[in-house]
Amino acid sequence: MKPLVKYTWITTIIITTLLWLLCFHWTGIQEVGIRRNLFTGQLSLDSIAGPEITPPWVQVSKIDTRPRRLCIECDCKNMNCILVSFNIQGWKEFVDREGFEYWWWSNRFSFNSGSNREYRGMDWILRGYTFDNTNYSFIIKEKTL
Repeated sequence: MKPLVKYTWITTIIITTLLWLLCFHWTGIQEVGIRRNLFTGQLSLDSIAGPEITPPWVQVSKIDTRPRRLCIECDCKNMNCILVSFNIQGWKEFVDREGFEYWWWSNRFSFNSGSNREYRGMDWILRGYTFDNTNYSFIIKEKTL
């Protein structure tokens, strides 16, 4: 293979990989995406399911909207689990309370590597608000289990 052709292929592969990593995101049918433009600070909702290309300066965080069972781990005999889901209409209140950076970046890595529990992710965030006995617009409490 000639050197020019070889470097052209390598450059093409690198550019394609960077574009895919920085600009492509896929929102599932059960998810909602919240977009944040780093230059303007504008937040918007991405509720269209499927692939989408965004500029590299737009961060997209996906939140699963399916109901999930959240429990308080205890050895008690009362009801300690509840079925909750994320309410799309309350996404602005959620971002106002949590901020965008916490659940976009910090939840991607675990900072307690020696533990068998990782206190990160939407389950843990929603658990904190669900058992607060306050009604939040971004949480739908389905039923107590």
